[in-house]
Amino acid sequence: MKKHYEDKIKLFTALAGSLSIFSVNTAEAQTIVVRDINPDTMVDAANPIYDLDIDNDGSVDFEISRISSTNNYGTTFFYFKGTGHIGYYMPSAGTSNTHTFVSQNGSDWYVAKLNVGDTTTFTSEYNDNLYTRLFDVSGTDGGTPTLTDDYQWTAGTTDKYVGVQFTIGNQVHFGWVQLSVAADYSTITVEKVAYESSPRALMKAGATVSANAAASVTIDDHGNNADASDIRVTIAKAANEANITTYRAYVVPIAQINSATLDVLQTTAVGNYQDIAKTGSNIITNLSATLKDIYGNDIVEGTAYKVIIESVGDSSTGDALSIPSNTVTLSTMSVITGITSPNTMTGKIYSSGSTVYLTNIEKNCKASIISVTGIEIYNGSINAGDSNIILSGETSGVYIVRLTAADGTSAIQKVMLQN
Repeated sequence: MKKHYEDKIKLFTALAGSLSIFSVNTAEAQTIVVRDINPDTMVDAANPIYDLDIDNDGSVDFEISRISSTNNYGTTFFYFKGTGHIGYYMPSAGTSNTHTFVSQNGSDWYVAKLNVGDTTTFTSEYNDNLYTRLFDVSGTDGGTPTLTDDYQWTAGTTDKYVGVQFTIGNQVHFGWVQLSVAADYSTITVEKVAYESSPRALMKAGATVSANAAASVTIDDHGNNADASDIRVTIAKAANEANITTYRAYVVPIAQINSATLDVLQTTAVGNYQDIAKTGSNIITNLSATLKDIYGNDIVEGTAYKVIIESVGDSSTGDALSIPSNTVTLSTMSVITGITSPNTMTGKIYSSGSTVYLTNIEKNCKASIISVTGIEIYNGSINAGDSNIILSGETSGVYIVRLTAADGTSAIQKVMLQN
């Protein structure tokens, strides 16, 4: 068997072929690897077999083949099969990790024809049959070539896609193969292949690049409703939003943050994420009161959360994740606004982790933070409006924050520091 490998490779990524490892300190490297088959390769009577190595690791993943029958019907068959199969007939489940996205017509399975933006991911429609057909055509013995069944790959089909599933190491990846069909059904032309380097992440047919991730995400406890509306999200917009359709917010319990990979978030149920429209600027917004965490649980006080923002790409752009936000544990501690008088200062004082947040503070004032044992750990000045005081290195526990303005008005609040 003559093997055809794509020696001329055009990469649309700086991390071609690399596995993506999610880290709580870095955005997930959601990188699409695209390989241009240059020149385009035809599967025809002269070259009836094409061995396709999706990730160019030297191991053939799929075979595209043309077989002509010798019966009186003059039928030609085009197949797209995974090379991990053993034997002609349907193997037992799990015997192969190479699969083709298919569509079913009665008891027959045919290779599905995907358009730009159609997704390829885990689905029951990934067939495990050794010989899943692109199409059969009769009349190749001198008659008029005619499809023998209701195949999707019809004469003159140009630049459409086959969805594929294969493995790199022990990780499943998804991708697409771009094909065209000759007007007389004599050839299949293989033009381009691509795959998603993030394991198990969905792949959009035709996608060649990933969206830019949000530059940063921060959250704070900005209410006392004991639900997701207490979480205020600040999104520093992506450097380029041109291919982003929306931002999508996911609330993740800190205990499960390492499990919140791209594929998990992409399959999160509606109601367990919130779409946030891009504005062209940085965004500050409170989440919806009805929003659940990614597992469908209520967002409650006393649980530590992070928020991850997904940049959802358009039909030809892959999705990407932000770096997870800081950690916030919702609390019902209310602001104690000092002396009871018409001149009492207004604002809100609360904490998350080792940071004290001061929001909507009415006046410039002196700030003092004291432990419950009476030791002052901070003394300084703050301006009216919003500001933060970071107290890393202090012992976790309850502290008292006191603000005093020049006119004698004040605000006092107990906070919990967690280092």
